[in-house]
Amino acid sequence: MNKITIKANNFSMKEKGFMLSVLAFLLLVFFCVTLFSVKNSYSKKYVEFVNQESLCNGVNPNLIFAIIKQESNFNEKAVSKVGAVGLMQLMPQTAEWVAQQNGLQYIYSKLFEPSFNIKIGTMYFKYLLNKFNDIKFALCAYNAGEGVLEKWLQNKDFSLDKIPYKETKNFVKSVMFYYEKYELLG
Repeated sequence: MNKITIKANNFSMKEKGFMLSVLAFLLLVFFCVTLFSVKNSYSKKYVEFVNQESLCNGVNPNLIFAIIKQESNFNEKAVSKVGAVGLMQLMPQTAEWVAQQNGLQYIYSKLFEPSFNIKIGTMYFKYLLNKFNDIKFALCAYNAGEGVLEKWLQNKDFSLDKIPYKETKNFVKSVMFYYEKYELLG
């Protein structure tokens, strides 16, 4: 017998119980570290604003978190190459229209304030949900624009499996993936 090989028969019941306890403890530590890591990957920064605006607008807060994660990864100072601004990456013209429709004062610099950006972004997403009556269609419109989605919907061959813009297809896929993760994490 090789001296390095250890047979389970050579251990007493007490030693086997101890080894099982150590193994169980290590598995628990691994599970906790993994869960902590996953939860940290799915931030719920600005939870008070997201919860408030989600409640006011009847939108699942986890969907708003998923949009924010995809759009800016919670960077309130984010500005895209096309000019979308803040946490929810709102185009200034769209944000101004949403503010006017809801009797709010629009000031461009406020788009960098988490509370205002989340308020306008959630109102806009709710508007798209109401207009298109489908989460994935609303996400398409949020990313590509309402007019673009309306043109796609006029084409009888259009389906969510055949989204013409690669960026929009990836956006919808990513937001839905994040949405599922946020739902699972609670």
